[in-house]
Amino acid sequence: MCYELSRRNIIVAAIGGLASGLGFSGVSKKFAMDVASDLFDRRRTLANLLAAVPKDKADSNPRYLKDTDMSHWHTEAHPFFEELKNKGHVPEQGLIVELGSYQGASLQALNELFGSHRVRGVDIYPYTNSRQIFIGDVRTSNVLQNFQAPALVWNDVSNWENSPRSKLAAFEWAKQNLVKGGVYVDDAMKNLPLDLDLSGFQLIYSKGYITAFRKT
Repeated sequence: MCYELSRRNIIVAAIGGLASGLGFSGVSKKFAMDVASDLFDRRRTLANLLAAVPKDKADSNPRYLKDTDMSHWHTEAHPFFEELKNKGHVPEQGLIVELGSYQGASLQALNELFGSHRVRGVDIYPYTNSRQIFIGDVRTSNVLQNFQAPALVWNDVSNWENSPRSKLAAFEWAKQNLVKGGVYVDDAMKNLPLDLDLSGFQLIYSKGYITAFRKT
């Protein structure tokens, strides 16, 4: 365990140093180090995650993302959703829902691809005054109970390592409510819990920060 953690820290630090040496700074350097860190995270069971993380991030501070630069994430996510639409993977009927919408940058891209009449966002804190983003905790039913069945659910709520309860609630809502053939998207990279119940889901995409499943 100590050896694995030390090796990971050495590699992450080395990549961070390389990024600095190449002239990267700010978001680019952070992105390089985040990717390296994620690559060496050990996948855990839900029980392990829940025991290791007493509180989700939002339980300590609902505004934890305030002033965070997420531009590196949008550059990867937007082309993916465009490809998803162009290949006909998303059913024509049903909502397009992003859980964890932050300031709404990705919501705008989803509007352009699928039409604003279909797109809904949810976040625990009002980072923006967008009327498309409903404020509430995904772990409580009231924020989602009035949504129509979704054709696509993007679980963009923090991550499994820091907010396992919120991620699980978002996953379970998607699994229960997606239309047949609907798509579930997770930004989990390789960190989906080992024992996550993926029955009824077919893996259709796994690359970089994105994993996507179709509901069968």
